[in-house]
Amino acid sequence: MAPKMKEEVSDKTEVKSSEGRKRRKKSSSRPKYPRYAPRRNNLDHYAIIKLPLTTESAMKKTEDKNTLVFIVDFKSNRHQIRHDVKKM
Repeated sequence: MAPKMKEEVSDKTEVKSSEGRKRRKKSSSRPKYPRYAPRRNNLDHYAIIKLPLTTESAMKKTEDKNTLVFIVDFKSNRHQIRHDVKKM
């Protein structure tokens, strides 16, 4: 009697569909690297505060109320602006 040959077992199994043609069942794959780049914060403290405002009304505020006036990035919020002014 000849020795029996073993059938190869693979994780790619075939499933018969209702139309009669064979389709391969999709297995969940694990990619070797992420398909997207991690997000980084584009608003550092140099990008949030753009420049000081030097108009007549800004100079009047500086002299009278002892306040500084800056042009800041549109996407920044009050907490980020306050933190960056203290940092500078």
